[in-house]
Amino acid sequence: MGRRCNAIPCWSVLATIATVGGTLMFCTLIDKGVHGFLYQLGAFSKTASDISIHWEITAIGILTTFFALLFLIIGMRSTFVTEAEPKFDDRCSAVDGCVHPAMMYLATLLVYGAVMVWIALLCCAVSIAVLYAVFMFVMTAFCATVDNKCFDLSVLLPAIVSYASNNKVDLTFCKDKKDAICLRENNQIWVFIGTILCGIVALVGLIHFLMCFSANLARIRLMRRARRGEHIAMNQGTVDSNSFIMTNMDK
Repeated sequence: MGRRCNAIPCWSVLATIATVGGTLMFCTLIDKGVHGFLYQLGAFSKTASDISIHWEITAIGILTTFFALLFLIIGMRSTFVTEAEPKFDDRCSAVDGCVHPAMMYLATLLVYGAVMVWIALLCCAVSIAVLYAVFMFVMTAFCATVDNKCFDLSVLLPAIVSYASNNKVDLTFCKDKKDAICLRENNQIWVFIGTILCGIVALVGLIHFLMCFSANLARIRLMRRARRGEHIAMNQGTVDSNSFIMTNMDK
């Protein structure tokens, strides 16, 4: 006997768990990392510490979780149709009508768009992580060379003095700024590394759905073409039989 129609595609379930879990961890870590980075920049400018992207990150997490669950439902339905044998389980025939190629086209485009969005998010996370790593490398090296006395950074960075004066940036580097930036507790580099890893996990889950939908779409189209061919052959056979009967009756 063929596979049962109610079999659960385990890989799709794992992909959903990876996508949802990776997304939640990504959003949590990127929010923490960016907040910590802005806190360190706030040592020089209060404007930086006032920036917040919490709600944008929350929206990304909610939308991705919703779409991951939606992809799981669509993936289960399409897998039921392509892997089950209707002649052994009549319930599969009812499911077959629910999975139309047009719906699978739309779902495939939707998951493709989600993959593109997450690639962009991952690139942004990598860019922020690289920028933060450079910032921390420079500031850590600078902190190691100065003592607890105040130091005027405008001496080393005359090119940004005019910009700093126009944007209320304090370039006087004292102990409070040194503690805010250079303390190990405030280092967010591992947070950004974890963010990138979680983003990769979520992206892999979405790529699984993209591959699954593409394969199931191709199978569903082949199944519908095969059934259409069978119906045409059956109708042709009926016409031939009727013609044979009418011919014999005429004789």
